[in-house]
Amino acid sequence: MKLLAASIALCMALALAGCGRDEGGIRTLSVEVPTPVPCVSEIDIPAQTGVTELTGDARTDAGLLLAETIDLRAENGELRALIVPACTIISNDIADTDGMD
Repeated sequence: MKLLAASIALCMALALAGCGRDEGGIRTLSVEVPTPVPCVSEIDIPAQTGVTELTGDARTDAGLLLAETIDLRAENGELRALIVPACTIISNDIADTDGMD
């Protein structure tokens, strides 16, 4: 019985000893949080390239599709010119890795 009482007293003393430590109180930290803003104005976005109506003649359709491909590549370049500088961060850590360590 004395052993049980001593064990309980020891456990209580150890539990209360942890409450006496000073952890420094509450700390206030300032953290910079980026504010989301639109990257590109809707006015700056180029018009969508129209869909080409195919004629059924292979030679004619090939020429039409070639012209459409050129238009799409130009449109892609315009969009990348708008988006890449304003909306992306290129990290050397990501760009230099090839997945082979």
